[in-house]
Amino acid sequence: MAAGNLWVNLGLRSAAFDRGLNKSRKNIRGFGSQVKSLNMTLKTMAGALGAGLGFAALSRGLSSSVRQFATFQKGMAQVSTMLTEQTMTLMPQYMKQIRELSVEMGESTDTLSRGLFDILSASVAPVKAMKVLRVATIAAKAGITDTATAADAITTILNSYGMAAESATEISDKMFATIKRGKLTFADYAPNIGKVASLAATARVAFEDLNASIATLTRAGVQTEIAMTGIRSVINAL
Repeated sequence: MAAGNLWVNLGLRSAAFDRGLNKSRKNIRGFGSQVKSLNMTLKTMAGALGAGLGFAALSRGLSSSVRQFATFQKGMAQVSTMLTEQTMTLMPQYMKQIRELSVEMGESTDTLSRGLFDILSASVAPVKAMKVLRVATIAAKAGITDTATAADAITTILNSYGMAAESATEISDKMFATIKRGKLTFADYAPNIGKVASLAATARVAFEDLNASIATLTRAGVQTEIAMTGIRSVINAL
């Protein structure tokens, strides 16, 4: 090939290469712009989606709060039915103390209001009811049960043995001493003690002796409910 033709061919190929390179650069820049645009679009969509999810979560949270408040109001309305015109003035104090107790003990206001209702139903003096509720709540947390169940057990003993509200802590302590010596849980003890407490008190069986019998039987392997029923049968036979 002549030198002139070689230079001509090389020049043409070089020009074509340059044109191809420039076209590639333009395509790359265009692709880069498209990527940036897509990235911005995705970020916008993600932001909108996040905002939507956040709003949905907020809505669910608000709905839950509204339901809890409505339930609390309903529970306190039931509590008010246990008060007289004179003791109705305690309602604002009850509501405040229940909210505070709920935060302190991690117990729902609904459960606490039901516990307070049960305590008042058991004829505990309204001015002393919150003290009993606090004892019941502490017992419930320690015994892994709900406040209403603990309150029912404590007030059952108060009424059966004619004890004052100030004895609530003493009763709770004796219950846990029984659980420690026996083979049962507070969740076993609390809902079953009512089956025998009143009869035992009427028969002049001391609360301490009743608990000793419960501890002895359950430690021997007798189920709590059966133990309570058995003790009741023995007392009836006396």
